[in-house]
Amino acid sequence: MGILDRILLLLCIVTFALLMLSTVLAAFTIVPLEWLDDALALLYGHWEAAAVAAVFFLASVRLLFTGMTSGEPRDTMLCQTENGQVRVAISAVRSLVERAARQIKGVKQTKIRLENGRQGMNIYLRIVVLPDLIVPELTAELQQRVRATLQETLLAEVHDIQVLVEEIAAEGKVRARVE
Repeated sequence: MGILDRILLLLCIVTFALLMLSTVLAAFTIVPLEWLDDALALLYGHWEAAAVAAVFFLASVRLLFTGMTSGEPRDTMLCQTENGQVRVAISAVRSLVERAARQIKGVKQTKIRLENGRQGMNIYLRIVVLPDLIVPELTAELQQRVRATLQETLLAEVHDIQVLVEEIAAEGKVRARVE
């Protein structure tokens, strides 16, 4: 559900809650009957009230259809084969991307974020590389290797692969052990 749908849902819920509150107050005679007559008299014959009601009606219909359509599970990726559809867990896709990244000489560490987009998988890689390498060539090779691995292994559409080089590690950099 997108941000627009969430805002529409919030507005509909608040409006419905206020309408139900006023119904309860009227049912228990907490609100005088004259107030309800005055409120209805303010709405009667005004096109603005009809326009607001029509907008809320259309928003409700949109939310109804949005809620009834079954979306893809967010933790899986859909792969289309000649025999049908196959769903692959995002964790499995992440493992494939990690394996492909480890095969590139000079990539020391990777952090992976995956998004399932309408046009295919979006992959965001944050890497630490070894020094004395040509970073643009390294990242281009990484992008090609990841794309090829996913297309060959899963027949998956890859829309975008973005690489962020977080650090160029020192060759002799060893993390201190705490004992």
